[in-house]
Amino acid sequence: MFYLQQNTTSEKSQKEASPRLKSIEQRNIERGQTQLPILAAKDEFCRRLKAERLLVVRAATGSGKSTQLPQYAAEYFGGLVVCTQPRVVAAVSLARRVANEYDGISVGKSVGYRVGRTSIGKNQSQVPGTDIIFMTDSALIHESQEDRQLSNIKVLIIDEAHERSLNTDIVIGLSKILLSVRKTDFYVVIASATIDPSKFLDYFKRSPDQVLDVPGRVYDISVDSLPKPDDLTEGEHAVSALLQSYDKYQGHSLVFLPGQREI
Repeated sequence: MFYLQQNTTSEKSQKEASPRLKSIEQRNIERGQTQLPILAAKDEFCRRLKAERLLVVRAATGSGKSTQLPQYAAEYFGGLVVCTQPRVVAAVSLARRVANEYDGISVGKSVGYRVGRTSIGKNQSQVPGTDIIFMTDSALIHESQEDRQLSNIKVLIIDEAHERSLNTDIVIGLSKILLSVRKTDFYVVIASATIDPSKFLDYFKRSPDQVLDVPGRVYDISVDSLPKPDDLTEGEHAVSALLQSYDKYQGHSLVFLPGQREI
């Protein structure tokens, strides 16, 4: 079941609260969108997905695929666009970001999310209004048990497909079945930064023409390898690397550690 988030401030008052502030925020959002490499592929993405119904999109991390492809699909196709994510955090954070970009209103109206038993946004099969929903793979599987043809979904975007978890593979298998059953009103996008298209093309029995490569990234990435000395723990090595990074770049740092104990 989907639930609609209750806002204490009306949508109209949200839009009218500070026109100058809103216009500055919107300009910043639009400026950011125009700098994303995925924008150059927008027209080709929509045209080819419409013609072929299945499209494998390979786009680098930071290209904008996860935030922009659902919006392109919603604008072009209409109907409900669902974008699956392997993790709860990604589904929720993407929904919040895209809601801000899509119509400038907080998540819960045009853009929603569903993770586990928590749902924010309207179920379009019951109440029209939601254009984009971000879901975990497991949430979509649960949805398919209630509606085997996922009849309220027009475009399904399977993001981070390269992770190939059990749930992701089930969703991919489900999408293949639905493409054969719903022959005119269902479209599938398989997206990833590091995907091997040949495996998916073989599975769906499609040609290499159904791969869309999006080159470029917003920021250049360099990799510096710092082997860990035997006399340092993982945490001590991370601190050492962090200090070296700060001395070199004088900026913000994000450190990944194996677990909560190490953090």
